[in-house]
This record gives sequence, C-alpha cells and structure tokens, in this order.
Amino acid sequence: MTCGSGNRNSGKSPPPRSPPSKSALRQCLADLDLPRGLLSSVLESELSCDSHLWVIDNSSSMSVRDSHVGQGHSDGTITRKDGVTRWEELSVTVASYCKMASKCHMPTKFWLVNEPVSTPGGELSFPCMGLCWGKQEDVPGEMNLIRRVMTAERLDRHECRLSALLRGLSESVAGEAPSLEARDRHVKVLICTQGTPTDRGERTDGTVRQSFERELCKLSKLPVKITIKLCTDDEWVVEAYNDMAARIDCVSVLDDYWNEAME
Repeated sequence: MTCGSGNRNSGKSPPPRSPPSKSALRQCLADLDLPRGLLSSVLESELSCDSHLWVIDNSSSMSVRDSHVGQGHSDGTITRKDGVTRWEELSVTVASYCKMASKCHMPTKFWLVNEPVSTPGGELSFPCMGLCWGKQEDVPGEMNLIRRVMTAERLDRHECRLSALLRGLSESVAGEAPSLEARDRHVKVLICTQGTPTDRGERTDGTVRQSFERELCKLSKLPVKITIKLCTDDEWVVEAYNDMAARIDCVSVLDDYWNEAME
C-alpha cells in the first residue's frame, strides 16, 4: 500500500515524512476565519497528525447527480449549485484540501478504489498518489497529477471494493503503529464514498456490508482517526453509516458537506 512521491504505482518505500509547518498551518487556519477556540483545537489536532490517507470511491455510482458545490460571485457571496455529480463535489473537496496541504506541507496519500492491480502472488495492490510526502519541489508535479487524474476519471466501473482497500490500509498502518504510538501521533483516514460497498461480483448484500464494517473496525483499533465523507443525501445510507459509527470508536460521519462547510 505504499507509494512514492508523485508516483501512482511505485513499489519503493516512501521517503521520510516532514512534519507540517506550524506557522504555515496557523496562517492557513487563520485565513478560514475560525473562532479562536476552534482554531486552537484544530491546530493542536493537526500538529499531532502524522499523515492523511484518503480513500476515494470512483465507482459508477459517483456519477449520480444529487450533490452540491458552491459558486462564488463578484460580490463575495457563495451560493449553492445543485444537481452536480457526486464526483464533481468530491473533486472540489480534493482540490480545496490539496491547496491547503501544499501550503502547509501536510503528508498525504490518495487511493482510488477502482484501480487495483494484481501482484505476482495474486493479491490486490492499490496504486496511490502522494502529496507532500517527499521534497517540497515535488509538490507542483504532485498537484498536477492529482488534478489530471480527478479530471480524467471516467467512472465506468460498477465495483466499489472498499473492504479490500481497507484491509491493505490496515496492514500498512499497523506496520507504523509502534512508531506512531511512541511519538504520540496518529493518522487521519478520510473515506469518501457514495456508501454502497460491493464485492468482486458487484454484490451489495448484507455479507458485503458486514465485511466492510469488520475491516473498518479493524482499522479503528490502530492509531487512526477515521472520517467517512458520504457523497450522497440518501437518507437510508446516511442513517446506516451513522449507526455504524456509533458502534465503532474513532469513526465519525460527514453526511451534510455543504451545510457543515457553510457553518
């Protein structure tokens, strides 16, 4: 599950990570005009974070048009544009995050769910894109790669094999757990999905959902903080994920991105 800087399919171990710049991070957060108390909490949380790991659902279900993005106007106001695809909303989220991460040098990896490749042993390996994982001079190229991948994605595969990806993610984080715990640091995991995992046969039954919850539970026992960003307004999906989060420690659900962003 490792990837090198700016390389979607590198088998090499990533270079040592540099911590985010405290001054740059403080300035980025200050630009958001956060309340002083919240600013302090967010800054403390980010400085104790070792890295950010994004899981991105690029299944065909992400092409459904039930999402929202903001439109800026010349007078400084922002209005909501409805009827965009889930992928468009997620692309805006990724672009905004990358802009802040690049300024603060926040080490990040992005995995696309539907780009697994088979290893010689027959196991699945998920290529990823790195951002701020290596040298500062690599960042512009990394940003360009992420932007091109998000723009070119065709969303032409029905599978959403979240369980398989989370299994590999757990193995990767487990290898770093002793070092993370010794330094009192954690990894932030953001799972961006429309909410319906499948298996290889595109099944979405209870067995598949239970497998996803087991892998999520396994990951939560490591030094991580998990947020699930639901790219849908489907009430059944939102309720199911909130119920799941209530059963698993260190998992939170972001189910109304537009309104929470406005707040």
